[in-house]
Amino acid sequence: MIIRPANSEDAQAIAYVQVQTWKTAYRGVIADDFLNDFSEAERTNRWSEILQRPEQGSFVAETDDGVIGFANGGPERDGRDDFRGELYGLYVLPDWHGQGIGKQLVSTFAEWLLNSGSDTMLVWTLADNPYRGFYERLGGKLVGEKDIMIDEQKLIEVAYGWHDVRVILAEEKT
Repeated sequence: MIIRPANSEDAQAIAYVQVQTWKTAYRGVIADDFLNDFSEAERTNRWSEILQRPEQGSFVAETDDGVIGFANGGPERDGRDDFRGELYGLYVLPDWHGQGIGKQLVSTFAEWLLNSGSDTMLVWTLADNPYRGFYERLGGKLVGEKDIMIDEQKLIEVAYGWHDVRVILAEEKT
């Protein structure tokens, strides 16, 4: 398995990973109608656009079978003063969970943030995300909460923050 920067040819594979992980992780959290209609084709188009943005860092985890996970982020989007970088998304196909791939993707993104001039990071995740404890195990501290709408469903997101992403990098080396 390798972690590498994503490129425009990865859009469809990233979309596949995102759709599959959402349908697994968020079943019972997000309305079934939304998840059933969550479109790989639409996400491919969206990722084709995202991967062209130089202010964002996107990385994929790849095996001989193809892309099995990805991380994407860039500047913090809500205008907070306490965090400059934001991990917008981290997804690993369920069959690959528990193998340290998510940790490697976050570490790679944290290193990209440092090289981009930011040593702080936050990530928003659904409060009911069954995998949110992952961020706590990486040293993230609960730093916010907000209501969001997905389709017509009101949900709660929580933010985990790192005031120094070097903590993640140090953790990766252990």
